[in-house]
Amino acid sequence: MLLESSYLPSIQTTRIHNPFTEHLYLARLDLLPYPASGNKWFKLKYNLLEAQRLGLDTLITFGGAYSNHLYATAEAAHHVGFKSIGIVRGEAHEPLNDTLQHCVNKGMQFFYLSREEYRKKTDAAFMNAWLEKHQVPKGFLIPEGGSNSFAVQGVAELIDLLPNDTDIVATACGTGATMTGLITGLKPHQEAWGFATLKGADFLMQDIQQLLSTSTNRPWKILLDYHFGGYAKTPDELIAFVQQFKKEQGVLLDPIYNSKLLFGLFDLAAKGLLPKDKKIVALHTGGLQAWDGLPEKKRIFLSE
Repeated sequence: MLLESSYLPSIQTTRIHNPFTEHLYLARLDLLPYPASGNKWFKLKYNLLEAQRLGLDTLITFGGAYSNHLYATAEAAHHVGFKSIGIVRGEAHEPLNDTLQHCVNKGMQFFYLSREEYRKKTDAAFMNAWLEKHQVPKGFLIPEGGSNSFAVQGVAELIDLLPNDTDIVATACGTGATMTGLITGLKPHQEAWGFATLKGADFLMQDIQQLLSTSTNRPWKILLDYHFGGYAKTPDELIAFVQQFKKEQGVLLDPIYNSKLLFGLFDLAAKGLLPKDKKIVALHTGGLQAWDGLPEKKRIFLSE
């Protein structure tokens, strides 16, 4: 399938009901049907186009056993007729979890890197030697989380799909590529807020600065207080918030990214720390398959 760079989906944006603010909205990227929902298609779009330009039909990328990025890459590659290879952190385990099984169902081939080796994945010399040693087919290499300049270019287009009167765009932050893209695409009156999902994520500031191709005077900030202990931590307080949010708003949040983003925004609203005269649009970036990695909590959640 030939990719078209002009393709842009429409995004549904709805107001979030909150007793402390009337200016909080949710952009439903999780409802996008094509072909990887959430922010992932925007991050992958120009990576796919570049692979196509180079005449490569295989995507190679990295992730953990419950990686949203691996999941989305397998989906997107399958949709456009590409092959995909996932280099997975840790040892192989059978049976595969739901995330990895979905990747296999979409045609992704796995290779496994030990945790020690995985720390060297950004070392080009090491990875080139490793890929050759393990006879990994030639393909277009995408970093973990899709965090590169092509991802930034794709996410920047997302700004034009939000309401024109948006003042603040808020997103959860993992690797920083989505945040960087938002900053790049901001209009003169807008600012971006990122809510870190990793503990000790001070590095995000530096990583975002490195991903920004040019200096910018657009205001942006990273909030570090809503990680709930780390990437895959889902304490009862967070699960209770997700349950309440679904009951009141009719929207399911994922347990790793968007739940922490919305918890943070609700907490700031309750403390009177949200601007009262600015329209805030939070991005629901998808990732709902992460519930499959939390079967016990998922059962409790779905029983409500």
